Amino acid sequence: MPVWVIRHLIVLFISPQIPWQIDALRHRFPTRTALMAQRLREAGGALEIQYDPVRLSQVPRLLQRAVVLAEDSAFFQHGGLDLRQIREAMLVNIAHGRIVRGASTLTQQLAKNLFLRPDRSVRRKLQEALIALYMERRLSKKRILELYLNVIEWGPGVFGIDPAARWHFRCTARELDAEEIALLVAAIPSPRRWTPRNPSPWLTARSNQILGMLEKDGSLEPGSVGW
Repeated sequence: MPVWVIRHLIVLFISPQIPWQIDALRHRFPTRTALMAQRLREAGGALEIQYDPVRLSQVPRLLQRAVVLAEDSAFFQHGGLDLRQIREAMLVNIAHGRIVRGASTLTQQLAKNLFLRPDRSVRRKLQEALIALYMERRLSKKRILELYLNVIEWGPGVFGIDPAARWHFRCTARELDAEEIALLVAAIPSPRRWTPRNPSPWLTARSNQILGMLEKDGSLEPGSVGW
C-alpha cells in the first residue's frame, strides 16, 4: 500500500496530527505518550512519571536482541504486520472462541503506546495497524526499536529501559547483566504485575526461557552483554 494512501487513511479515520507526529519522531523523542497519559488519568494525576530516553548505542546489544527474540522474532523481516502470526493467532482464537493470543509486532506495540487507548476493540486494532504501516515507511527499523525501548512501560510510572534499570536494579541500562536483561524482557507483557527485582516463579521461568533463546541464537557469549 503506498505511503500516501496510509497517511490519508490515518488523517481520515484517526487524527490529522498523527502522520506529522510520526515524521517528527525521526529527529526527537516524544515528550509524553498516550499510555503515560492513560496511567496519569487512572492515578488521578498522583503518579510520578519516570521517563529518560537514551540512544540505542547506550542499550546493550544483548538486551536489543532479547527483546526482538521474545517479542517479535520477525521484526527485521516484516513491514509492520506479521501476517503469519496474525493467521496463527486467528486460528487459535477461533478454536477457543475468545481472544487468547495476540499477534502484535514491536511496531504495533509502539503505535499503541504512543497514540492509542489500551483497549482490545477491532477499531483500535485497525488503527494500530495503519499507524504501524506508516511508521515502517517513515522510520528505520533501528529507530523504531530505539523508540520502543524508551517508551514501553516497566513498572508503576516507569517508562523506558534506563528508568527501568534504575528502578529495578539500581544501575543504568548499559550496566545490566544477562540475568537482569532476561528478567526485564520477561516482564514486558505485564510490567505492573511482574517485578523483575523480586521475580515470581513464573517470571524466573520465563527469563530462563529467554536466556535459552539467546544461547540458541548465539547471542549469549562471554562479553555479549557489553559493547
